[in-house]
Amino acid sequence: MRRSSLILSWVLLSTWCVLGVSQTHPSFTQRVLRCLSQFAVESSSSVAHPMELWRGTSDLAGGHVVIVDAYSSGNLLAQAFRARGHEVLHMRSGMKISERLKRTFVRDDFKDDFDPDGRVDNAISMLDGKPVVLVIPGSESGVTFAETLATKMGTPTNDPNLIDARRNKIWMARALSGKGFEEHGLYVPRQEFIYSPDEAVRWVRAHLGTWSEIPGVVVKPILGAGGSQVHLVGSDAELRAAVAEILAEDDHFGMRNIGAIVSEKIVGDEFALNGAVLMHNGSLEVALTDAWYYNKHKANGSAPKYGHEDLVAFETLHPQVYPALRAGLSALGYLRGGFHQEVIVQEGTGRLYFIEVGPRLYGAGNPRIAGTCTNYGQVRALVDSYLAQAHFLQHTGKPYELSAHASVFNVNAPASEVPLYVNAQHIPMLRQTLGSSLFEILPFFNDGDTIRPTVDLGSTLFQIEIRHRDRRIVDGFIRYLAQWQSDGYFWRSAP
Repeated sequence: MRRSSLILSWVLLSTWCVLGVSQTHPSFTQRVLRCLSQFAVESSSSVAHPMELWRGTSDLAGGHVVIVDAYSSGNLLAQAFRARGHEVLHMRSGMKISERLKRTFVRDDFKDDFDPDGRVDNAISMLDGKPVVLVIPGSESGVTFAETLATKMGTPTNDPNLIDARRNKIWMARALSGKGFEEHGLYVPRQEFIYSPDEAVRWVRAHLGTWSEIPGVVVKPILGAGGSQVHLVGSDAELRAAVAEILAEDDHFGMRNIGAIVSEKIVGDEFALNGAVLMHNGSLEVALTDAWYYNKHKANGSAPKYGHEDLVAFETLHPQVYPALRAGLSALGYLRGGFHQEVIVQEGTGRLYFIEVGPRLYGAGNPRIAGTCTNYGQVRALVDSYLAQAHFLQHTGKPYELSAHASVFNVNAPASEVPLYVNAQHIPMLRQTLGSSLFEILPFFNDGDTIRPTVDLGSTLFQIEIRHRDRRIVDGFIRYLAQWQSDGYFWRSAP
């Protein structure tokens, strides 16, 4: 009876919160909804299988495509759909968007740009009379709004019964825990959603052990993105401080944190797996288009630092990568469109550990450069999963092929006792030095902007993308960029 009441409360609160309450500011309803996350998939031995919710024709020619929050790599989607003959509209989710991300939005790619103040009912009114055939997220902030709007409008989307599990990281992890998924090669770190520093200390002692017995603990918010507010800790004091810091702040999207995820730290190689899916004849077909190795600095007592990411050959990936992807994405209700999943191959055991996944493109400029290095890029795969399903199915379950190697270098700003400012004056010289191996430089700040120490992807200064047929050339330029960063060429001490 207690569980039935909780489920009924969750359904009512979710509906009211998403459909009729602005997402711009956290409401009481949203805070209560987050509290209920601890009851997700409680004592359940299985997860509901996704349904083929949309059984319409794959011919969507002539209709409008709505992209929600076309920031970061989401700015690649409008042109891709326009090239297939579709008008493209932009919809804002109402979530807090950083100035850095706002700069990535390309207004000229869209016929209209709508701001419904975070309300799905307003969005439906704004789209009234328009032949909308698709609604998809452009970036992480737009996932829940896009899937909810698509469900209400009857356009192809993922399973609406599992919307929250595709965004809330603790629900996500609980949905994929258990022997059924381990049989497919997918493991999940032990973790819990906690509400206080004291509770965090008690949980670690009870479920993970003493600090001398474990490599550390990860503390993070349930709705973060880009590594925001992630802490690696190795003592009671660091754990208490990390939880207290998260509880005292809003999350990446401007919503108040009422708790934090405390998770065991998995030591090993971390990868980003990217691609698209399509539910076809009752089976989820997965096309893995590219995978990247994260070169991160992961020391306890600090946030993980994103150094550079290397595009890797399919043959170097875990042998269970496809079965693990199918099992996890199916359980989370993925039916069509893109995915970006992060996993760690545990040192010693070789186990593939699930970290998180989102129904969207990989971020920043990575999909663009990867698309020039592989035989089937993620942007193309995502669009094909809606518009050219027969062509998409030719690439599912198969290894992707590399025609060139690539790495992406993230410029990290150091801690400093004096103010530092972005220095873009050396960029022309850098372009000349890198020559034809330079694919793109993405500046996230203007020359002379005040900077703060890098603590996540959202506070990196530049993304520098290198591409070459010879892996040794790419690695050499990455070492060169690391030396530039070490020597301080990307910032200065005067405005």
